[in-house]
Formats: sequence, C-alpha cells, structure tokens
Amino acid sequence: MIPTSAIERIEILREGAGAVYGSDAIGGVVNIIPRKDYEGASIQLGYESPKVGPAGTTGSASAGISSDRGNITFVLDHQDREMMYNREIKDIVTGAGIAWPTSAYNSSATFSNANGTRSVANCDTFENSIRTSPTTCGFDHGATSANEASLRRNALLVNGNYNITDNTTMFFRGLTSETKSLGVYASAPVDNNGNGPGKLPTIAANNPFNPFGEAGTLYYRFTPLGTRDSHRKDTLRDYTLGLRGTTELFGGADWEVAANYGNSSQSSVGLNYGIGSTLQALIDSGQFNPFDPTHPSVAASAGKIGHTVYVESVNKTKGIDGNISFDLFKIGDR
Repeated sequence: MIPTSAIERIEILREGAGAVYGSDAIGGVVNIIPRKDYEGASIQLGYESPKVGPAGTTGSASAGISSDRGNITFVLDHQDREMMYNREIKDIVTGAGIAWPTSAYNSSATFSNANGTRSVANCDTFENSIRTSPTTCGFDHGATSANEASLRRNALLVNGNYNITDNTTMFFRGLTSETKSLGVYASAPVDNNGNGPGKLPTIAANNPFNPFGEAGTLYYRFTPLGTRDSHRKDTLRDYTLGLRGTTELFGGADWEVAANYGNSSQSSVGLNYGIGSTLQALIDSGQFNPFDPTHPSVAASAGKIGHTVYVESVNKTKGIDGNISFDLFKIGDR
C-alpha cells in the first residue's frame, strides 16, 4: 500500500526487536522509513513491455519543503499492469520440460464409479478438452485462466515534521491508497467448495443422458458461464498525528506520544460461479446433459445455475500510544 517512491529505506531486523518496538516485534521487524527533509520536486515515469508477460506503466511525483523549523513531503505514486494469461507462457513452461496440467473437472463430465473413471467417446472434440488416456479427457484450464491479475494502484503519502520548541517536534503522516485488480480463472468446477469426492454431482443409471447405464459421480465444469472473473478493490486510509521530544527528567529521556486512525476496506465481486444444488436438481430431472457442453439443455440452464459472489469487508482501527526511554542505572565501568 505504501508508494515505493516515498520510501527512503527499509530496515530489516531479523532477530528480536522487542526492546525497541514492543512485544509484537519479538521475532524481528521490517521497518519502512518514509522520506523526509526533502526539498524540491521530481517526476518519474516508466514503461515496460517484456517479450513475454504483461506491459506496465509506473509514475511518481514527489515534492518537499524543508526549513530550520520542519519539513513536509508529498509523494503521489501510480502503477498500472496488464493481465498475463497462462496461455502466453505455455511454450516457455513446456519448453522447460514442465508438464502442462489438465483437470478431471471437464465440460464433458468425467464419469466415475467402482468400475473406473471414463469420459464419453467424443470427449476430445469439445473446446479445451484434451484426451489424457484412451478412455478419459482432461480440461486445459490454463487455456483461459490468467497467471497474473491486472493491477491499477494510486497512492498518496504526506509526511511532515514541525519543531514546536527546541525539544519538542510535532509529526504527521497521512497515507491513502486505492488498488483495483481483475483476476480471471477457468470456468467453475462443481466441487462443493473444495470438499471433493462424496460431495460431487451424481447421475442415476436410468438418466436419459447417461451413456454408461450405471450410477456414478461426475467431475464437471460449467463452461457456458464463461471464466470466473474476480474484480477486487482495496482502499486504505491511515493517519497519524503525534509529538516527540526530549526531557531532562530521569537524567535525560526521549519520549513520544501519537494518535492513529486507520480504515481498510475490501470489495470484491466474483462472476460466473455455479450453484451445485441447482445443477444436481436439473440432472436428476433429466433436463440437463452434463456430457455434452454443446447440448441445448446446457445453455438453457446457464441462467438458473450461475450466480455472483459479493464480499465486502471494512476494518477500522483507532489507537493512542506513547513511550519514553531513559537510562535506569549503570552497571560497572569500562
């Protein structure tokens, strides 16, 4: 969420840092230090277009004012990256000797029971369905899914310090960031939320669309709905206002007190998911052919089975904290 152009440095303490940062840092700390004491203005623009992979643009604008009483820095950051599909890297993956996987969850359902796993004879004639054995086909989910989501992010950081007295400084930090992304996944497999065998669609032996004449379980993927598209938006607002300084108390001490407010929200919309119970009811009634994705009954049922997933979440934080550090006593002399 933090604009990269606003970062002066990153401190990594791999071991315990509880003495400095409190008990939450007992295992170590990654401390991001924003820029300050910056004077002037600068603009940076970038564009990348790799031979394989998504093109992207970056941009940042920085400005700062500094005086003997304080400083203020503004940083505006923008990133934009296109989506990268798995099919764009297939030749690289297979060229490196890595197998290109297929899924048993197919648009022409894979039938399974105690007598084995089978597909219909013409299973390899359907889109993205690839023969994996003399009796089965698998779905090439990499033909339609994205390997990397598209991303667009804008962020603004304001960081300021003002010396109220020689021993007291007021500081402020404000961060606002908005990120939007789109992820594309292969058509939804009907797997009852990942619960697998025992929770999958079934078909009766006497079903009019059952070419095997036996009851069994179906590994099915509902392709007429299209790819599962996930639109996501993340928003962050974070503000801190505080005072820090030194005092002659306790023989000389450093102190700090600050108030913080944060608001983090996520909004996501998942399109083209399927309702397994509705699919099962249509199969049981003989109104749906799970073995032929081109059958009229499949397209006719798309509106009944498909549904959209909405997720909205908000996390708000309010806090006040302070600390003071001083030498308690001295042990021995060197």
